[in-house]
Amino acid sequence: MIDQVAFQSGVFIILATCIFTFTMWIIAAFNRLRVETVGIFSNPYRQFYQVKVKSVEIILGWLPLGSFVKIAGMMDESLDAEDTEVILDKEAIPAYEFRGRSLGTKVLVIMTSPLLLSLIGLILLNSTPFPLLELLTSYLKINFFQLPLEAGAPIWDAFYSNSFFLVGSIFLFLGLGNLGTNLGSLLSPNNHDLTWLLLFLPFSFLFLSLGIFRLIWSTFTFINLFYFLAGALLTGLIGFLVALLLAKLLPNS
Repeated sequence: MIDQVAFQSGVFIILATCIFTFTMWIIAAFNRLRVETVGIFSNPYRQFYQVKVKSVEIILGWLPLGSFVKIAGMMDESLDAEDTEVILDKEAIPAYEFRGRSLGTKVLVIMTSPLLLSLIGLILLNSTPFPLLELLTSYLKINFFQLPLEAGAPIWDAFYSNSFFLVGSIFLFLGLGNLGTNLGSLLSPNNHDLTWLLLFLPFSFLFLSLGIFRLIWSTFTFINLFYFLAGALLTGLIGFLVALLLAKLLPNS
């Protein structure tokens, strides 16, 4: 089963999201920011299991599509300008909150993870014997419907024949996607001149992913879905145990 591409995809996708989450968590902890919640897997409507270690709530979700970290004060970035001014006038922002930190610290905390994933992905892809520029050009033409999906056979063969190409592509894909999303979260929501950019970044990423979604749909089988879920669940459970260990070891504010 472990030689199945679907199984490996489940492992690598959850591995990438765990590296993303744990990196942000570690950097936040050593910058004396309060990490409130760490989640392995998504948990729409309800979580599968949760436990509190020190001041960090560790959640194990049920939908193996990612992981997340919640830092105190991060959500307050979306407050209206008037409300933010009131808060700044009436009370000092606690030192452990994300919203009170300098731009440099914010960039370090939320941009390191996607940059790290992208870098790992590029290194792994560069270690493969495939002509990356040629494959990328073909993929973009397929993605923009200039070539049929069948023209991507060399790309799909690379996925199936080389694990480094598969994991490198997944890491780069998720790294670049989160790079755009996190960049958007740094931009002030009160600056309406940048509203177009906040919408453009995730939309453009989804559009560039169209070729991958078409490939998945064209090769979909329930047995592959089973392999994917098996790989994702196994990796997620290991990630949950690592999260418990990190919660005990990392400093907390």
